[in-house]
Amino acid sequence: MSHIISKELIQQFLPENPIILEAGAHIGRDTIKMVRVWPKAQIHAFEPVPALFTKLKQTTFEYSNIHCYSYALSDHQGNATLYESHGIDAVSSLHKPNDYFHIAATFTPITVPTITIDEWAKQHTIGSIDFMWLDLQGHELNALQGALNTLKTTKVILTEINLVARYEHAILYHELRQWLESHNFILHQEALHKKEWGNALFISKYHF
Repeated sequence: MSHIISKELIQQFLPENPIILEAGAHIGRDTIKMVRVWPKAQIHAFEPVPALFTKLKQTTFEYSNIHCYSYALSDHQGNATLYESHGIDAVSSLHKPNDYFHIAATFTPITVPTITIDEWAKQHTIGSIDFMWLDLQGHELNALQGALNTLKTTKVILTEINLVARYEHAILYHELRQWLESHNFILHQEALHKKEWGNALFISKYHF
């Protein structure tokens, strides 16, 4: 089993000018990699941690086809508590961390705005999404539950998965996979890290 799901693998399922939603964009390293793979893409990058969002804007400012948003994607619109991570700055979550991170990271609760993917798409007149990349530290299913209309046009979903409980009330992989399969997405590839977490690539059975 591969430990990496490459952008080149995903490329075969997408048009040359895909509309991409990246949730959990961090400081934009993968955002830049994607715009190099798909230079004709429109990339919508979400990062709710204020310090990381500032760096994301700095990283991507020269690309007119990268659009940045400081929302946390969820199943409701409003505000929520986000546990901002320190020590490891890539594991902030809308779910409270449990003891899994007790050595490597500490967390500070902050308030961030939330929005659903469907509401955001409506506000910005986004008619379809070709590729969703969800790296939300246990909140991936919540974001998908707020995207029921958008999912009807989505071709590919790359999502982080949890095989062990790293956050309170976060859905584990088997539940996330079951939900996606019930919404007509088929598992194409998994990439696991230490059998604790990883990524999984799902393809819509309606678009190929």
